Amino acid sequence: MAAHRCQDRFQAVACGPTRLRGEIRRDCEQHIRCVAGFLEPRRALARDSIVPPYHHLRLASRADLPQIAALLEQCRLTTDGVAEIIDGFHVAQCDGRVIGCAAAERHGDSIVIRSVAVEPTSRDRGVAARLVDALLMRARGTEVRHAVLLSASAPAYFARWGFSLIPADKAPTDARASSEFQDAAQTSALCMHCELR
Repeated sequence: MAAHRCQDRFQAVACGPTRLRGEIRRDCEQHIRCVAGFLEPRRALARDSIVPPYHHLRLASRADLPQIAALLEQCRLTTDGVAEIIDGFHVAQCDGRVIGCAAAERHGDSIVIRSVAVEPTSRDRGVAARLVDALLMRARGTEVRHAVLLSASAPAYFARWGFSLIPADKAPTDARASSEFQDAAQTSALCMHCELR
């Protein structure tokens, strides 16, 4: 039925202006596809409506400690020393919940990037990348010259910021004195370094 109606409209304007014929043709072709099910309008609408929840970044406060600790435990990361460096944390928040966190632990003219965690249901949405961006941007506004981190599973991920693999004993001396490096002696974590100046 839809096809017949559109064919009638095409014939009725066959002698009309070219632009009008083109507009009507496009309208009818779209209508036919919808009726035939090729566009699946309802499914398309459902897909378009799946938008990642809004989240914003901010500096952490001591009030965030319980949520940060719970998130780190959920991601199987250590909570040792978190309370002592809470001022170095950034958090990502959504609907009043902390869904991501990351910290820059300052040691002399170096920072150790640590505790980068995002809850499983909020991953693959750029949350971790924004957190790391915020840490490095903040560090570049200070006298910090080096950023180092230890990663057992995602060294390639951090390469986008200019981090490269180095032997752990070549990391800045101040950074090697951090608890992260002390604990890393018992793991297979790889050391990465980025020059900030």
